[in-house]
Amino acid sequence: MKKIIMAAVLASTFGAAQASEKFNSGYVGVTAGSYSAEGKINGTKVKGDGAELGLGVVVGFHHRFAGSKFVLGGEGQIQQNLGKASCVTCYNGGLASGDIKQAWNISVLPGFLVGDDSLLYARLGFGSVNYERKVGSFQATDDVDSSTYGLGYKAFVNEATSLSVEYKSVKASKSYGVDKIEFDTAGIEVGVQYQF
Repeated sequence: MKKIIMAAVLASTFGAAQASEKFNSGYVGVTAGSYSAEGKINGTKVKGDGAELGLGVVVGFHHRFAGSKFVLGGEGQIQQNLGKASCVTCYNGGLASGDIKQAWNISVLPGFLVGDDSLLYARLGFGSVNYERKVGSFQATDDVDSSTYGLGYKAFVNEATSLSVEYKSVKASKSYGVDKIEFDTAGIEVGVQYQF
C-alpha cells in the first residue's frame, strides 16, 4: 500500500512540474551519502558500527513564486544502506543489532534563493525504513514508519544540471510488546539532478 501511495505522489509530481526553468521545473537525480546509525533498545543506547555508503534516486519538482525568492519543492526518494548499529550486552545480556537496508521518503522542500542559480532549502518528510533486526539467535526484517529532516544547498552548473549537498536525518521507532526500539541515522549526502 505504501508503494502504491508513493507511486501516486510521484506521478502527481511529474504532472505538477512547470515548463523547464531554473528552480521552476521537474527533475530526476541520483544521490550518495555517508550515513551513521545509532539507536536505543528500551532506553539503552545502541552504538553505530561506523559510516556506511548509501545510494539513492530522486524525482521531484520546484515551484518558484513570481517576484519572490521563495521556492517550494516536493521530492520522492528511495535509498539503500543507511547504517548499522549493534550492542553486545544491551538486550537481556545478549547481542542486539539493526541494519537499515532500504528507505523511502516523500518530502516538502521549502527554500530561499541566494542567487539566480543557487538555493538554500530545508526538508521535512515522512516515509518508511526496512531494517533487519537481530536479538540473540532471533532475526527478522520489518518496515517501520519514519520521519526525515534535512538542510541543504543546491546550485546549477549549467542550464539543466544541478548539484546538491545536504545534511539529512531519518528517525523511526517501533514497539514489540513491552520492548521499544528507536533508531536515528544521519549523514551528509551529495546529489546530481537533471531538470526537464
